[in-house]
Amino acid sequence: MDAVALSWLALLTIISLLTWRKNNIRKKLGKEHSGSEKSIRSLVVSSAVLSTLWCVPVIFFYGVTDSIERGVLTAIMAGILSAGAISLARVPKAAITWLLIAGSIHLVVSVLVGFRTGDLADFTIAIFSIFATLGLLASVNERSSSFFKAYANTQSIKEKSEVIDLLLKDYETQATEWLWETNDKGHATRVPQQILDMLGYDLKSLKSKTCPQVARENATKECQENLIRLMDSLSRREEFYDITLSIKDKRDGSLRWIMTRGKPQWDGNTFLGYRGICADATAAMEAEKNIQYLAKHDALTGLANRSTFNEQLTRWNNSNRDFSILLIDLDHFKAVNDNSGHAAGDAVLLEVANRLRKATQEAGLRRNEECTIARFGGDEFSITFANDRRNNSKDIKEITDKIAEHIVELIAEPFIHDDKKIQIGASVGYVIAPEDGNEINRLINRADIALYRAKANGKSTHHRFDYTMDEENRSARILELDVRNALKLGQFKIAYQPIVSVDFNRDGALNSSKTSGMEALLRWEHPTQGNISPDIFIPIAEETGSIIAIGEWILKQACIEANTWEEKTSIAVNVSVKQIVAPNFMHTVLGALATSGLPANRLEIEMTESVLITDPELTISTVRQLRALGVRVSLDDFGTGYSSLSYIADFDVDRIKIDILCRQTR
Repeated sequence: MDAVALSWLALLTIISLLTWRKNNIRKKLGKEHSGSEKSIRSLVVSSAVLSTLWCVPVIFFYGVTDSIERGVLTAIMAGILSAGAISLARVPKAAITWLLIAGSIHLVVSVLVGFRTGDLADFTIAIFSIFATLGLLASVNERSSSFFKAYANTQSIKEKSEVIDLLLKDYETQATEWLWETNDKGHATRVPQQILDMLGYDLKSLKSKTCPQVARENATKECQENLIRLMDSLSRREEFYDITLSIKDKRDGSLRWIMTRGKPQWDGNTFLGYRGICADATAAMEAEKNIQYLAKHDALTGLANRSTFNEQLTRWNNSNRDFSILLIDLDHFKAVNDNSGHAAGDAVLLEVANRLRKATQEAGLRRNEECTIARFGGDEFSITFANDRRNNSKDIKEITDKIAEHIVELIAEPFIHDDKKIQIGASVGYVIAPEDGNEINRLINRADIALYRAKANGKSTHHRFDYTMDEENRSARILELDVRNALKLGQFKIAYQPIVSVDFNRDGALNSSKTSGMEALLRWEHPTQGNISPDIFIPIAEETGSIIAIGEWILKQACIEANTWEEKTSIAVNVSVKQIVAPNFMHTVLGALATSGLPANRLEIEMTESVLITDPELTISTVRQLRALGVRVSLDDFGTGYSSLSYIADFDVDRIKIDILCRQTR
């Protein structure tokens, strides 16, 4: 018996050690029971073997013991039976195999011993074995059912967590906002990969510091106010919203902007940390900066705009500083856009801005602090500068005059675009405060008056305002209003000047002369100022646009009167450039001929050579339409402007009128 016991004990020990080793290896490899059919079959076989082995004491020792010892042995076996069933409850087949084998062996042995001894206790033990086995089977069934429900729930939660995590990662990959979390100590527990990629941070070093430390160490001076707000919210463990911090990229030092908001997490009264979102706000901040920049600067040249110009003047005026205002208007700039295109025009404007900067720099003026260069739009620029606080002995009048003169010289130098030379000029009008006034609007108006005077003096020059201009300006405004009303009041008259055709012999002696036509000349008899020269009121009518209505009246009236002449001579009528480029000019001519009944071949339209550079294509088309009607076309004052004989090849005109006096004086 001793040999059997020792053999049983040795075999049981070996099997237990092998099972322990197998489970230990599985744990080290991080494997769990696979639940495959093969592994279940293996476990069932192992359960059968172990169950049989544990029943060896019952088989060999149950019959040689007394009733008390058999009861003890039964109790021990019941405990072993229960422990095995419970441990195998996760695999019902193995647990059932364990119970059925052990229970059957114990039942058979106890019944056989009972028949041999006739002891009622052995039959009682047999009955106990049946009920114990059945009870353990029911318990195994219940435990395995509970286990599988719990396992199913766990797997469902795990799958949902995996799906949520996957969706979250996909969201963070595609979204513009990313989740972050910290623990109660302020250390990051969740850091968006996008932030690490964007700023070049290392995850390990980032997690080694608290969020306040990271924010203080990396935020720039541009966001100190927002940083203080963030620190205050974190210290109070309060929720914070849309705090934007500027942070330098670790790799290249470039400035990036991060918008963040967060909310403290609590478990009852226990603070768990923060959870929030952050986003890359760099593009939004740069767009906002660009909007702010454009609100104060000209988009093309980068110079200040009118708003910044006015703000600077207001500051200097409020601080009682002496300052100058120079208004600059480019001469002949429209021809650049018309003849060379807007790209060339933009290139010229950019170079003008550079030359204005050069003029102020060479005068020793510091931009922004004491000097502002601005563009108002189109070809209008301005420079304003204040007296130098470092050296009040400087004569601001002398400096202003020199800068104005230098600007005229610089702008007069040729501009080169696409290997083509472009020539323009600049007229400058300026005032000095407070000598020329102490109200901003009045100063600007007076600088504009001085600019108008500079242009009237032949352009490409400079002029300072003087008080006599105020009276002249008021008179000009009154005259401008009178010109507008003169047509309605019937103050315009037409004078007719003969056009004489002469014939000279070879010796220069006059052979003959005859009147070949008449030219209509506009005259204005002002009710208080008397006869006003056309050289005065025609430019005003051109500027105000009333020349179109006046020109229509002259054309119609001249045709009506010419049709009453017995000599049937022709009538020549001067037309303005603005009339020719107006969309209804041909309708005006047709209407005048139809209303008057004058034959088209008796009408001659005179246009000045300025139409050649204003809109050459439209002018060529208009000339062809006029000649198709039978109307004659002449070019007046040829040689007084920008034209040359090379232009005439493109214009089918009947006559060219040359200013002989102009040619002699050149």
